[in-house]
Amino acid sequence: MIESLTPILYDFKRSFLRLSTLLFLILFTIGGIGTSYLSYNAMITQYPPVNMMALVYEENNTCVFMGIVYDMKGELVDRANIKFNNPVNDSVLADYNVNGNFTINDKGLCKVLKKYVNEEKYSVEVKISTSMGESTLYIRPIEQLPQTNFWPLATRAYITILTKKLPKTISPFPSNIGVPSEIPVAIVWDQLILLSKSSGEAKLVLMALNITNSVNNYKPRFTIEYSFIKSESFTPGMFGFGEVKVPENLSYNLLDELRNEYFGVYSLRLDVNKTDLVLRFKYDNSSSIQTINYELLFPIEAIYAGALSSTAGLGLFVQFFPIVFLYLAYSLMAKPRSIGALEFILARPVTRWDIYLTRYLAGILTAFITTAALVLSVYFGNILLLGTTLDTYSWILLYFGIVGSLIAFYSLFYLLASSIRSSAYLAIGIMFYLLFTLFWNIIILIFALTIGGGFAAYTEYTYLLAYFNPKCSATYSNYYINLHYEIIKEVPTANPLLAVISTILWIIGTFILGYCIFRRINLSS
Repeated sequence: MIESLTPILYDFKRSFLRLSTLLFLILFTIGGIGTSYLSYNAMITQYPPVNMMALVYEENNTCVFMGIVYDMKGELVDRANIKFNNPVNDSVLADYNVNGNFTINDKGLCKVLKKYVNEEKYSVEVKISTSMGESTLYIRPIEQLPQTNFWPLATRAYITILTKKLPKTISPFPSNIGVPSEIPVAIVWDQLILLSKSSGEAKLVLMALNITNSVNNYKPRFTIEYSFIKSESFTPGMFGFGEVKVPENLSYNLLDELRNEYFGVYSLRLDVNKTDLVLRFKYDNSSSIQTINYELLFPIEAIYAGALSSTAGLGLFVQFFPIVFLYLAYSLMAKPRSIGALEFILARPVTRWDIYLTRYLAGILTAFITTAALVLSVYFGNILLLGTTLDTYSWILLYFGIVGSLIAFYSLFYLLASSIRSSAYLAIGIMFYLLFTLFWNIIILIFALTIGGGFAAYTEYTYLLAYFNPKCSATYSNYYINLHYEIIKEVPTANPLLAVISTILWIIGTFILGYCIFRRINLSS
C-alpha cells in the first residue's frame, strides 16, 4: 500500500513544494487575510463604530452625566472621548475622557444644556471618539416640553428631553408598543444588536427609567422580563412602526432586577422561529410591555461573511490560483511529454494508466493541501485581526467549494496537457483560464442585456450558466454562505444538486476524456 503511494507522494512533492506553488500560496494567504480585513472594515463604516446611551440630569444641586459607550457588537468600549460642541461656532463646550460605564459630576454641563437646548433652542452636537472611530449625535430641543432638567442621549433612540411634568404616555422609539399595554411603568431606550441570525445570538442595550416613582427620583427599582412571539398582525403606526398583539397569557423569563442602575447590556439567545422580542417592565402591580421586531435585523456576522466570501476576500484565490494548476499540468504532463521524459518512464515496468493516474492524483492532493493551508491561515488570521469568523458550516462549504473548483480547473488543464504539446498547451490553457475567470461575467452581462431583465436577470443567469464553468462549486458555495447569513435572497435558477453534478462532470468527464486520448496518443518527442 505504501509502495503504491510512493509515486503519488513523489509527484505531490514536486508539485506542492515547487517555488511557484509556495510563492502563490503565501501571496494569496496574505492577500486573503488582508483583503477580507479591508473589505470588512469598509463594510462596517456603513454602521456607527461606536454608540452611546447616556443621561444628563440635575439632582440635589448636582449635574450628573452617566451612561455607557459600546461598539457595534454591544461590547463596552474603554478610553472614549466625549465632546459637547457649540452649535453656533463649533467650539467645545465640555470635554470628557470616559471608560465603558461612566458617571461624571459637572454642574457646568447642565448650564450648557439649559442655555443652548432649553432657552436658545439649538441642537448641541455630541461627538464620541474612540480608537475604532467616531459617532455623532445631537440633543435637540422639544418645543412642547419646556422647563427641562433631564436629557437622555442615545444614538439609536429618538433624542428627546424629559421634563419634571412627565406626559401620561410616551412612545419608546424605535421600538413598538406592546398591546395590551397596562399602566406605564418605564420609559425605555433600547438597541437590539443581532450578532448571529442562525443561532439567535444577540445583545440588548437598555436605558430604562421608572416613571412610577416621584418626579425627582428616576431610579429604576423594577424587574425586566422577556419572551418571544411571532407577529401575526401588524398595524402601521407613527414613524413606520405599529402595534404588535401580545398574548395576555404569555410566559416570561426574568432578564434583570434593576435597583439603582439606569443601563444594562444583556446577552440573549433569540428564538429564531419567532419574530419579536417582548419586554415586560414590572413595578409593584403595574407593568409596561414593549416589543422589538428582529426579523429584519441585519446580523453583525453577515458583514464578515460578505467580506470574506466576496471577490475581494477568498474570491481572489478562486479567481487567480487556477494559474498555479495550469502550470502544474504543464510541468507534470505537457512538458515531460514534449521532451520525451514520458517515453523514458514507460521503458520501466509502468503503464500509461500508472503515469496518468499518479500525476493526476498528485495535482488533486495539491489542491486539497493548498486550500486547507489557505483556509486555516485566513481563519486564524481574521480571528486575531477581527475577532470574528464564520460558523463551521460555512467554513466547510467554503473549503469544499474552493477545492472542487481547483480540481475542476486542474482536470481541464490536465486534459489539455495530455492531448497537446507544451507549446500549444500554454496558449490554449491560458485562453480557457481567461474565458472562465475574467471574461465569464462579461459574457453573462452581455447575455442578460440582450435577453432583458436588468440586474435580476443577470443574477439568475449567473447561477444558471455557472454549471458550464469549472468555478461552479466555488460560485455555489459563496451563494449558499450568503444565503445562510441572509445577505442575499434565494435565486430561482440556483440548484444545489445540479451544481454538484456539474462539478463531478467537470472532474470525471475531463479525466476520462483525457485518459482516452492519452492512451492512444503518440508520445514520441
